[in-house]
Amino acid sequence: MTNVIQGTDAIRSVPMPRNLLKNVTSAFDELETVGSFDISNYQPISQPSLISEALESIQNLEPSSNTSYAKNLLYDLRDIINAFEFSNYYLSDVSPLYAYRNDDGSLMIEWIFDNFRIGFDFEENHEESGWYIVSNNGNGYANASGLLQNSDTDKILLWVVYYILLNS
Repeated sequence: MTNVIQGTDAIRSVPMPRNLLKNVTSAFDELETVGSFDISNYQPISQPSLISEALESIQNLEPSSNTSYAKNLLYDLRDIINAFEFSNYYLSDVSPLYAYRNDDGSLMIEWIFDNFRIGFDFEENHEESGWYIVSNNGNGYANASGLLQNSDTDKILLWVVYYILLNS
C-alpha cells in the first residue's frame, strides 16, 4: 500500500511505506512497544535546530492570529521530525526553516533546498492560508500546493518530511 498527496498541479507520487507511516503517526499518540523498545523511554530532541530559527523569528513578531497558527504548525513539525528520528530517519543535515512577515501581514515559513522549496503561507484570514512545494529540473519540475484549512496538516507535514528525506 502506498499513500500519496496530490497537489493542484501535476506532482510526482511519493510512496510512503506502511511501516514508516505506522511508526511516525502512532509513535507519540500512544505509548506502545515497537519491537523490544518501549517508546516511553525515548527522549526526543526538545527543539530540532532546523525549527529553532523559524520559531524564534515568529516569537519575535508582533502577536497576531497567524503567529499562533504558524507556531502550532512548527510544533507539529517538531513532533513529526522526532518521530522520524525515532524510526532512524535523521534530518540533521537539512537546512533550517525561515520565517518572516510579508508587507500584507501574512506570515511565511519556508524551507529552501538546492532543487526545491517548501513553504507555508499564513494569512490573517485562515481560510486563505496554504502550502506549496516547487522544484526545478533536478526534481522533475514537481509542483504541489493547497489550502491548509481543507487539509489534514499532519499528513501534509508527514509527506513533506518524507519528500525532503528522498530529495535532499
